[in-house]
Amino acid sequence: MVEIMGGETGDVPVRTRPLRRAEYQYLLRSGTLDEERVELLGGALVEVGEGEAHDQIVERIAGLLRARAAPTGRVYIGESLAQSDFSMPRPDLMLWATDGHWSGDPRVRLIIEVAGRSLDKDRVLKAQLYAAAAVDEYWIVDLGSGTIEVCAQRDRVMGLWGSRVIYGADEVVALGGDPAIRLTFSELRATPLALGTGRVEPPLARRGGARG
Repeated sequence: MVEIMGGETGDVPVRTRPLRRAEYQYLLRSGTLDEERVELLGGALVEVGEGEAHDQIVERIAGLLRARAAPTGRVYIGESLAQSDFSMPRPDLMLWATDGHWSGDPRVRLIIEVAGRSLDKDRVLKAQLYAAAAVDEYWIVDLGSGTIEVCAQRDRVMGLWGSRVIYGADEVVALGGDPAIRLTFSELRATPLALGTGRVEPPLARRGGARG
C-alpha cells in the first residue's frame, strides 16, 4: 500500500492506495527491494519464505517434478507471476507447459505453495489469485497436517476453483490425471519438516469427495 500524507502537516497519512504492479516492478528494477523477500498481493507488499527447511522442501519437490515433467515442461522456483494490475505473487513452484516463460504456449500447468505458517494466506488469498489467472491446477503442500490440497477444475469465466480435494501422506496426486507428473507427501519425508504449524487442519475434502 502507498500512504498519502496530508497537505497541511505532511506527516499524517490521510489515505492509502494499493501499489500497482508497474510501480512494484520499478522498485524491483531500481534495486530498492534487493534486501527484501516480498511479493505483491492485492496492492500490498507481503513477505515470502519461511526459512531453510521450507526452502529445502521446495528444492526437493522441484527435483522430483523436473525429472517427471521433462521434456514437455519447465519448473521455476520463486519466480513472479504477473497475475493482475495489483498482484504479482511469487509462487514457491510453477510448472510451465513450455521451456520458457515467453515462448510457444506460455501456460502455467501447475502452481505449488509449501505452507507452514503461510497456510491461511495460501489457502484463501493465493487460491483466489491463482483461480483468476491462467493456471490449470494449484497444490498446497501442508506441512502441518502432512497432506496435499489440490484445487482443480478452474472455471475460466468466474475465476473460481471447481473442486478442492485433500490427499493423505501416501496418496498419489497426479496433475490432471497424468501419472507422469505426480507427487506424494511421503516423498518429502527425507527433508526435515521443521515448519509444521503445530496443528492439524480439518480436511476440506478427501479423495472420493470434494467441496468447491
